[in-house]
Amino acid sequence: MIMDIINKVIDKITGNGYAVYAVQGSDVKPILIFDTVTESFVRKTASITSYPTESGIMATDYKYMNPSQISIKGVIKRGSLAGSFLQSLIGFGDPIKKITTELDNYIKGMYALNIQTKTGLYENYALKSYEIPEDYDNYGLCEITAVFQEIPQMNETVQNVEDSLKDTINGGIARLIGLT
Repeated sequence: MIMDIINKVIDKITGNGYAVYAVQGSDVKPILIFDTVTESFVRKTASITSYPTESGIMATDYKYMNPSQISIKGVIKRGSLAGSFLQSLIGFGDPIKKITTELDNYIKGMYALNIQTKTGLYENYALKSYEIPEDYDNYGLCEITAVFQEIPQMNETVQNVEDSLKDTINGGIARLIGLT
C-alpha cells in the first residue's frame, strides 16, 4: 500500500507516462523498462459485415470490434564495457539482457499484461511480436519495438443492442429442415 503511493508520487514527479507490467494478485511486476519511449501507437478497428441481396445491392447490418493493438518503440542506452562490468558487480545486471529475456518469456506464453500510456491504461494485452533492429543509426542504443494485442474477454456482452436484434427468430433453410 505504501509502496503504491510512493510509486505514484515518483511517477508524477518524473513524468513517467509509459509502463508495461503484469499484475498477479496484489503484486505488480514491471516488464518493459525503457530509458526513453520514442513512439507509441494505439490501433482500434472494427469489422463491418455485409451480404448480397436479391436486388443486387450489398446490405450491411452488423459491426463488431476487433482486438486492439498497441505498438511501443523504446530505447535503452548500451553501456560501456566498464559500466556493464560495474553493474554486474553491484547486482543490477545488464538491462538489455534483462529486457530481451523478459520479451522471450512473454512472447512464448499467454500472459495478460497492462500497458500504461499517456492516453490511458489498457488492460489484458498479450505480447504479439517484437523487433530489435541493429544498424548504423542505433549503434550506441538498443531500440525495441513491441506489439501487444488485446485478449478478448469471453464473458463480456454487448451493452447497446438494438431492440430489433435482441430476439432473433431463426428462419430460412434452417427452419425448413427443422434445425431450430
